Amino acid sequence: MPALRRLLAVVPGPDERPAALLLAGRLARASGADLTLVDALPARSPGGRTRLERASQARLQRLAEASGAQRVARLLLPDDDPARLVRVVGAGRPDLVLKTAYAEGPLAFGTLGFALLRDCRRPVLVLQPRPAPPGRLLAALDPGERVAERALARRVAPPLGPTAERLASAARCSLLLVGP
Repeated sequence: MPALRRLLAVVPGPDERPAALLLAGRLARASGADLTLVDALPARSPGGRTRLERASQARLQRLAEASGAQRVARLLLPDDDPARLVRVVGAGRPDLVLKTAYAEGPLAFGTLGFALLRDCRRPVLVLQPRPAPPGRLLAALDPGERVAERALARRVAPPLGPTAERLASAARCSLLLVGP
């Protein structure tokens, strides 16, 4: 079974619930994985950029300590540009990216969530903001339309199963695996 070695969690806004952070901390503790917490400063920051940066760094520090993970890196992006986040994810090559949706419902991923799901070449788990009772985890693999994409999907699909099983177990839910 493939081990989770590197996790990346996108830090929710101050008014959002940290469902992804809670699961990321639990997975990091259970597997001994490295955890990277990524936060982004808003494009416009009233009250001064330096003060906001200090507050964001302090918040990242508190969240890192609260995660309980052995090794936690903190990364503060200068803006909330989705393309920048996708590049950061690509460079870090995490085994799993976790993000909390900004609201309840099937289409509440937000700009960053959609960018990760659409453009990221790493597995992405988007969680509802409120901890839900044990439910279902849907692991889907888009085979793409081109022959090369379909060939890649066939190589990725077999190891996706054990990783998805581990996630479902950690999240205490059942698994539905959909692939090529």
